[in-house]
Amino acid sequence: LYEALVKDYTGRTPEAQSQTLVITHLNKDRRALNSLIHDARRENGETGKEEITLPVLVTSNIRDGELRKLSTWTAHKEAVALVDNVYHRISKVDKDNQLITLTDSEGKERFISPREASAEGVTLYRQEKITVSQGDRMRFSKSDPERGYVANSIWEVQSVSGDSVTLSDGKLTRTLTPKADQAQQHIDLAYAITAHGAQGASEPYAIALEGVAGGREQMASFESAYVALSRMKQHVQVYTDSREGWIKAIQHSPEKATAHDILEPRNDRAVKSADLLFGRARPLDETAAGRAALQQSGLAQGSSPGKFISPGKKYPQPHVALPAFDKNGKAAGIWLSP
Repeated sequence: LYEALVKDYTGRTPEAQSQTLVITHLNKDRRALNSLIHDARRENGETGKEEITLPVLVTSNIRDGELRKLSTWTAHKEAVALVDNVYHRISKVDKDNQLITLTDSEGKERFISPREASAEGVTLYRQEKITVSQGDRMRFSKSDPERGYVANSIWEVQSVSGDSVTLSDGKLTRTLTPKADQAQQHIDLAYAITAHGAQGASEPYAIALEGVAGGREQMASFESAYVALSRMKQHVQVYTDSREGWIKAIQHSPEKATAHDILEPRNDRAVKSADLLFGRARPLDETAAGRAALQQSGLAQGSSPGKFISPGKKYPQPHVALPAFDKNGKAAGIWLSP
């Protein structure tokens, strides 16, 4: 499965590659595909031969509230804890006193209780490594306004030397030394990204890895498939370890009201409700948020049938609404996108 997906990506033109997102649901798949695509591009002569290995920090994706449990800290004793923009190692977990000892790079200790963790804004990261060469595509995985880093912004490796890597986005240049500065370790290869990380991203093309083998089964649902398959503007190619199993998982996933609702009217009353909602909405170009959405999508020029729906009781988030039609061209409600 990996081989077929990598062959698909690397078989595309350089321009198409730069406009293609590879989307996975597991970090394990993301890491593997990023590494394999790097190797394939290097073997094809698309990147430099010289390689360097860099330390990176990957968010542990701990659910809300889990940091209040001492067991979470015990299970992540090897993690790096970021508190008040200072990186710490977890040096001790005291079960008797329900206390965690954090130590920074200068040896200074900080004590924190699990109940305070959420209020203190603690984030835990895993330490991993990536190998890069000149010509590789990379991204920042965390925004840092002070340093001018924007999460998910794409950069190309201009050169590698010793422990440093120089990146360029075509306008700006950044030289990073991740081994010397943990704040510069929020980076990754940019070929593959998780569906969670891809929210808000958009490219003309996407390659999605879906399935039910191993940990993928727990991630298979209508909602996760929607996120992965809606990142592209023109075309998406899906690779799966079991087409039948994946489709079954999507069809039988529990229905939940999410921000990615597609209103599928089941009767005339539902169609009328959708029409009323759409009728009260304002054209996108008449609101600041709507104009920003058009600009981000590359649709600032010309007109759009989309409308802006302000937050309300049923939809607490603002949405872009587009008219929906059935296979016969008959009005069938509206499609909402946050």
